[in-house]
Amino acid sequence: GPLSPPRSRAGLLCLYGRPHARLAAAENRAEGLRRGAGAPRGRKRTDLKHPCRWLIYGLGMAVLAFGITLNTKAGLGVSPIISVAYSISQIFSLNFGDMTFLLYALFVLVQLVLRDKRERIATLLQIVVSLIFSWLLNLFDALIPYRSADHSLPANLALLAAAIFLTGLGIAMTVNMRLVPNPGDGIVQAVAERIGRGQGFTKNIFDVGCVCTTIVVGFCFARPLVGIGAGTIAAMVGVGRSVALVNHLFQEKMLAAAGIVALGVMASGTVVGTALDEADEAEAGAVHNGVLYQSVNSHIRPPGPPPAPPA
Repeated sequence: GPLSPPRSRAGLLCLYGRPHARLAAAENRAEGLRRGAGAPRGRKRTDLKHPCRWLIYGLGMAVLAFGITLNTKAGLGVSPIISVAYSISQIFSLNFGDMTFLLYALFVLVQLVLRDKRERIATLLQIVVSLIFSWLLNLFDALIPYRSADHSLPANLALLAAAIFLTGLGIAMTVNMRLVPNPGDGIVQAVAERIGRGQGFTKNIFDVGCVCTTIVVGFCFARPLVGIGAGTIAAMVGVGRSVALVNHLFQEKMLAAAGIVALGVMASGTVVGTALDEADEAEAGAVHNGVLYQSVNSHIRPPGPPPAPPA
């Protein structure tokens, strides 16, 4: 079976018979990092206090709220995840931000049932995110006086395209920071874990469920298709593509600015998982089984086959 990453220079000698230059240098760097950080041996390091990480997360939340607000202003149909809250707010003349908060609170309650008890505190933090997010929705709604009825179809389509891109940008910024998830993303992840299916499949099913619920609510109150339209379908397809585009162009720079990965490592390898936050058994900077454990929060697999140990 695979060997555990060597913990010391003596371990390197026992494993290979003589010290391997790359392994020895990597362990020396890891020891220097550990001493410089002042962390005891075996204790996990974390970058949660990195100011840029929280700054990008906060900006991403604002961009996401701005994009969703523009989506509602275009008048062509809103994204599935907020269609229920939007339709209820329109039918009963209620505040859209408040309805979104109530919907997100319901998502959090469902997660508390689905998730392990040890995750309850982290899940409850999504309530705080929901409060801030609903406040941002109300703020942008008040600051943007756009009325779709007063503009042409091309103008509304352009606004919808901008809204979809900004929504994807906001999602990429918040998700890449790996902090508190948006309740809409959190419930999809919780359901996917419970039923044992992929998040992509679960997300599609969840979106369809939201659209169906919105249609039922509309028909029950003689207001069919409130918030549902071509923009809903465009959002279902376009938001995911926008996230992929943003990650392709800017993900490495965002992660580097937040202190999650070192700049350039994603260009030379493939991120295959978190290291410092989730793999305490792996030394920072150690090379083992072809995986370089950097002093960052990711395992980086070097390109090509893993190096063979010396004879």
